[in-house]
Amino acid sequence: MSFMLKTIPVLLIVVALSSCKSEGDDNHKHSISIEYDGVSIEYKLPYGSLIERQSRQQRVWKNVSATKFETISEDIYSPIRIALVDSTVYVLDPADGFVKAFQHGSEELRFIGPGKGPGPGEVSFPFEFAISKNGNFILTDIEKRSLIVWDRYGNPVIDYVLKHVIPANVAPLDEQNVLVMVSGSNITGIELFHIYNIEKNSTRLFSEFLTDADHLPPLVGLDRAFIGKVLSENDRIIYVPKHLNHIIHMSSDGEIELVRQTIDETSYPRIIQTGMNSSASFVSTSLSSDSEIANLDGFLAGENLIIWSRPGLIQYGHHVFDFYSKKNGDYQYSIGIPEIGGVAGLSINENFIATINSDSSVSLW
Repeated sequence: MSFMLKTIPVLLIVVALSSCKSEGDDNHKHSISIEYDGVSIEYKLPYGSLIERQSRQQRVWKNVSATKFETISEDIYSPIRIALVDSTVYVLDPADGFVKAFQHGSEELRFIGPGKGPGPGEVSFPFEFAISKNGNFILTDIEKRSLIVWDRYGNPVIDYVLKHVIPANVAPLDEQNVLVMVSGSNITGIELFHIYNIEKNSTRLFSEFLTDADHLPPLVGLDRAFIGKVLSENDRIIYVPKHLNHIIHMSSDGEIELVRQTIDETSYPRIIQTGMNSSASFVSTSLSSDSEIANLDGFLAGENLIIWSRPGLIQYGHHVFDFYSKKNGDYQYSIGIPEIGGVAGLSINENFIATINSDSSVSLW
């Protein structure tokens, strides 16, 4: 392995876990505070009764050392997303609109895609990308409001415009279907996930993940509390919210099957709505400044779900990665990697770590 694991269990501070499923637990704790027109209401998470806490309530550490292999800075300008496929690093660079790639052992940089521009398949303000099993590149563009597909060589295949929502995070389900997380001012709470079919060039609602209770006002902007990472592998869909300490498993038909808390304790976010009128024709929505980030990112590697922990980073002063069972969300162990220093983004698999560094260079470890 590139970052050699030595199993040295170390018990650290006990992490108190609140609002978990247990005997005598109150499900009303699982709610998001929404403030509008000076009134505060509580939106109950519809999956609150499924939330289960971890049986282990303290981190167990494995000793890890990381070695830097390559760093590339030339022709990389402002990378915002990074992915690893085996030993190949891919970065999305919105400065010129290309996905750029290099392989372990080589500093040759490949440019993938047609680049930036207004034409079909070109990007304007790319936000996210993913790579499907057949090598296609799936990108979202928040300025064009489009879902873009390139083949493995970067040739445009599809440029599909979502008229009423903005595509954000994506996860290829198979060669034809892509799970798309959407956002935008028209989101009323239930349209969090769509499925896009490449062959049919159409989208459909995947899951009524959230629900609008009858006694609540229009929950425009509720999606802001549910920004996160969607991951898919072999019909398994795992959603890791950024502002909630949850691991959420969904079936292929959109049903929420399992919800586990992470080992971190965080408070639920607060949503602030302003400008609402009786017809809800204008609503400005934001997360309050005290809304914590729980999960910086999530990755699938072997039998594990790896979560990059924001509370762990704050508590220990270096990057903390918590390993959970991909199958049932059980916490396994944690690793800390101080060597990689300050980074703007990263990706991790069983053998390598790829980082977007603070100077916009990209490294493979």
